[in-house]
Amino acid sequence: AMGKEVERKAGQNPLALRNLLNELLPMQVAKNMVAPALVYRTGRFANSVQVDDINMGNRMTNISYTYRRDPYETFALGGAKYTPYRDPDKLIRKSLREVAIGIVGGKFGMTGV
Repeated sequence: AMGKEVERKAGQNPLALRNLLNELLPMQVAKNMVAPALVYRTGRFANSVQVDDINMGNRMTNISYTYRRDPYETFALGGAKYTPYRDPDKLIRKSLREVAIGIVGGKFGMTGV
């Protein structure tokens, strides 16, 4: 279990928060990879998801992330195999929200790159 001290520090330090999210995110993405979403097979997608940048504002923390485009971009909005269920961004945002909410509370936005 994460100590309050870790939460307190990470909650105020974008770099610490980014490192913590990057540590926890692959496991959370993997956990959420069940049908009808993208299904966990090799771990390649889950392990490619990465938080790049965190901007902490007064009202909201904005988290930007990337993931391996090839071959997963085809499932994203505008891709040949896109469905709302299989959207990688939806999966990442859900996972990020679940991980981040425990650390920074509910006020954050997310941008995929």
